[in-house]
Amino acid sequence: MAAQDREARASQYDPAILLLANVRSGSTSHAYLNNLLSAFRAVDGDSNGLDRDDVARIDARVREESLAKLQSRIARSESEIAEMDADGDGGLTEAEIRDAIEYQRSGRKVAEGIFDIYDFDKDGLIEIADIARGNGRQLRILNESDLNGDKRLSKEEYLAAFAKLRPATTEEPNIRFDQMDLDGNGIVTAAEMAGQAVPFELSTREQERRSRMFERLFQIDQDGDARLSEEELTGAFRRQFARIDSDGDGTVSPAEYRAGRRTVELARDIASLPLCAVPTPEAGTELLAIAARGGQLGSTVAVGGQDRETSIAEVIVEPGDAPLFVLLMAEEPVIWEFSGATERVSQVVALSGRRDDAGNALAGTIGVSQGKVRFGDDCFPVRKALGASNYGTAQLETVIAAVTGLETRAGAERIGRVFLPSLGIERFNTGVPAPEGFDPDVWWMVTDERPRGIRDLDPSRVVAATSVERYDILPAEFGLARLTYQGTIEPTEHDNEFRLLKPLERFPGALTGASSVSFMLGEGLARPQGEFGRGCLYAADGETVLEGDYCRRYPRGNAVQIRIGQDGKSCLYRYGGEKAGCFPEDGGPLRAVETDEGIQFKSVPFEERGDEMQTQVRPAPPSDYLSPIEIIPAGLRHRW
Repeated sequence: MAAQDREARASQYDPAILLLANVRSGSTSHAYLNNLLSAFRAVDGDSNGLDRDDVARIDARVREESLAKLQSRIARSESEIAEMDADGDGGLTEAEIRDAIEYQRSGRKVAEGIFDIYDFDKDGLIEIADIARGNGRQLRILNESDLNGDKRLSKEEYLAAFAKLRPATTEEPNIRFDQMDLDGNGIVTAAEMAGQAVPFELSTREQERRSRMFERLFQIDQDGDARLSEEELTGAFRRQFARIDSDGDGTVSPAEYRAGRRTVELARDIASLPLCAVPTPEAGTELLAIAARGGQLGSTVAVGGQDRETSIAEVIVEPGDAPLFVLLMAEEPVIWEFSGATERVSQVVALSGRRDDAGNALAGTIGVSQGKVRFGDDCFPVRKALGASNYGTAQLETVIAAVTGLETRAGAERIGRVFLPSLGIERFNTGVPAPEGFDPDVWWMVTDERPRGIRDLDPSRVVAATSVERYDILPAEFGLARLTYQGTIEPTEHDNEFRLLKPLERFPGALTGASSVSFMLGEGLARPQGEFGRGCLYAADGETVLEGDYCRRYPRGNAVQIRIGQDGKSCLYRYGGEKAGCFPEDGGPLRAVETDEGIQFKSVPFEERGDEMQTQVRPAPPSDYLSPIEIIPAGLRHRW
């Protein structure tokens, strides 16, 4: 456990950092400030400083300009609709759009235009000589289409000839009608084709971006009069520019830019961050934040559905007097399990980078009363906050302060246990042995991400904003290890591939990314429901690919595990649990020896041992190759 010294606050958030977002190598203070002031004066229409009246005028002007552009797009859309509108009602059905596309692809539109050009006297006939381009294929087809041999073609004859010269494509038109029909009434109007529903609405994303930018500028207002003056903007800029321009010469040199790049990147992130409302902490409350990709302990309970993997992270509250406000952030669905002096917790706000279809955060808590728990809305950018944490704790705290206005102390890790308020974080690198009901060999796939194994929870104890239920089939590698133990599936001779031996209702959920595996159907078995990521599905013959785009197979590695038993004896085991030899008690090296029973590991005679023991051998492939050794002390695994 690595406790962190928290005597001084790491975050030094200054809202004016926003002004560094466009700094580049070679930027000069004078030119940069002039650009800022030019933009500032363009918005400050009454020259009395930037206030919300100025913002309202900008919004009105942008709205008028956007409405004019929309009306222009609608006019163009009306013209396009007129060409496809078979019944003349001013709107398009999917059938009308499909017919128009097929008409265009058939070449009839082009052919009819050419015919009208060469029908000089408008008698419905054209001379072959007027349109022929030599004595090649074109002339031959035109003459073949002249059924009465008078060297003249009717429109029908010409269209038939044109179809032979330019065969139409047979590709099915790709029409995303549901995305065009914004109100879902089966008719696409000119306004919908222009990309807007009626009545007109300004682009929400653009409006939010502009509003967010102005609100961040108002945070620079030092005297609190709700008006940002040129003097306040200039002073704030010069203070921030000095953070990058370390020698004070007014120019950001390449070396200075490299040194201050993280500050500039953080400024750009903050410029795009939303402003989120969170509960107001009580007076005297200590503000804490925990950010994690996920927990190191698996869960038998799913938050938000069967198709995602939910993990558990333990939060241990240390004794003390000050109440705690805790902000929890995780990229994956996590159940935060509180224990210890939980009476100190006054408020918990749980956020997640994953959400259900209704927009609810995929997060849960145990051990804190429901009245103290709130789940954040879609405002907080969990993934960006976690990305900032890659730079260190101070950057994470700065992002949290920029989004929420709360000056928190924060810690970020993949969580085994976290201790509050010290923010000490305990991570587990050694996996637990397989519990009863899980195949021991497949189990080791679990412990890379969830080294603490899995815990059975009571769903009724979990506080969440979305559904909480037991898994019908455990997700990801947990499910694979359970199904293998039950004899429903078995590993094949290929890496990350399983054969179905019994009917299976659905594949384990969350078999995506690094957890993707392939399956082979057993004879007479139907495909289970669900998805399995980027893996492939093979028929019972083991060769026919039923699903999957990149179906490459690799032999399962002849992995060797060193298992140190409770008696302290160290032995080597192959995949499947076959013992392959034990280390000598004197701690000497081993040598791979070919025997009648296959490769065995024998003690190297004392007289043959050198001063240095070779720790890695790479025999020539293919059949003699030995996979990297996995160390499993006292029945547990640690992958090196």
